[in-house]
Order: sequence, then structure tokens, then C-alpha cells
Amino acid sequence: MATPKPRWRALERVGRALGEWDGTKPDDDLLVRSLRRQAQADAKAGELERRAAFVRRQLVSRGIAVSGNFPLDQPGFADADVEALADIALDCTSQEDFAARLTRARDDADRPRQRP
Repeated sequence: MATPKPRWRALERVGRALGEWDGTKPDDDLLVRSLRRQAQADAKAGELERRAAFVRRQLVSRGIAVSGNFPLDQPGFADADVEALADIALDCTSQEDFAARLTRARDDADRPRQRP
């Protein structure tokens, strides 16, 4: 049976007050820390899958074939920002070209910027 929200909020307040009194935080509890990390990992995986689906749709809509786990299996995909992925997806001519452009974008981002 689920705890109604008002009672849940009261339990949260009591838990936080006890934690402050005891000098502990929610992440000091191993179960809470583990559940929080798992939730964060699940959220990141979901975001990556949404980005991958966007890229696949862009390529397929332009008649470009994609295979398997593409583009999730591409180095640098997880760290690329959405704008860069969109630009690459709109400019590439093949799955291999997407991978090459993604690699160049990652390498350019890693290169130290020189002052003029």
C-alpha cells in the first residue's frame, strides 16, 4: 500500500530533522546511496537512448541506413552535446561519415584552444 503524500512529506521532514541532529545525510545510508546512483544511471541511459533515436530518425529520414546499436556504440556519442549531434546528423552522408564527424568533433573539443 502506498503512503499518501502528506504522510510521506511528514516522514521526509522527520528523517531530515533526525539526520541533521545526528549529523548524517541520505547518502550516508548505503541503500539510499545505491538507489540514487541506480536512478541516475537509469536516467542517463534513457537520455542517451532518446538522443540515439533522434540521430537514427534523422539519418533514416534522409535515406541513410543505420545498423545495430548505432550510434550508441560510437566513441564520444555519450559525451557529445545535442546541438553537435543534430548538426552531424544533418550534414553526414552515411553512418561511417557520422562516426568520422563525431570523432573530429570530439578531437576538436579535446584540443586546447589557442589565443589569437
